[in-house]
Amino acid sequence: MWYKTKATLVLSLTLLLVGCSTVPDGSLQLSPKSLERRQAQSRKFATTDETKMLIASMEVLQDMGFLISESESKLGVIVAAKTREIDNRAQRFAQITLSLLAGTSTHGIEKTHNIRVSLVTIPDKSKKDTTVRINFQREVIDIHGNLVRRHSLHEDDLYQGFFAKLSKSVFLEAHDVI
Repeated sequence: MWYKTKATLVLSLTLLLVGCSTVPDGSLQLSPKSLERRQAQSRKFATTDETKMLIASMEVLQDMGFLISESESKLGVIVAAKTREIDNRAQRFAQITLSLLAGTSTHGIEKTHNIRVSLVTIPDKSKKDTTVRINFQREVIDIHGNLVRRHSLHEDDLYQGFFAKLSKSVFLEAHDVI
């Protein structure tokens, strides 16, 4: 019975110490770099028709070669992906040959890049607009099918190109040009 009392005492002291700790000032604030990235990934459109924005976004992504894997119009979410084989057979051959001759592993020799996209629409009914936010990620897969690395893509021209196509699509659709 004494072990229950001791365990309760230790647990109470731990909770008391954890509860007294504070969060350092500024630790929950975004860095200026992350704010820049968020601005590059987001655009406002002068419409409250979220469904129209989702359809236009899906069409642009499909035109860019992406396959839509998930979409939920009630939540304003689209997930898409495309896979690209890395066309560097000579480089892969040289790396594999060197790995075999040196007796090292062939893990990490890139074979494919999977580009994943997540898109969210955020309606703002009071201002009569909808914000579209998109994020591109790259997954690098090696010749054994293992994930080598995953990272967000931060090339501004990628985001600017997407939003230019989306703006054009929304404009053409709004003026019944399509």
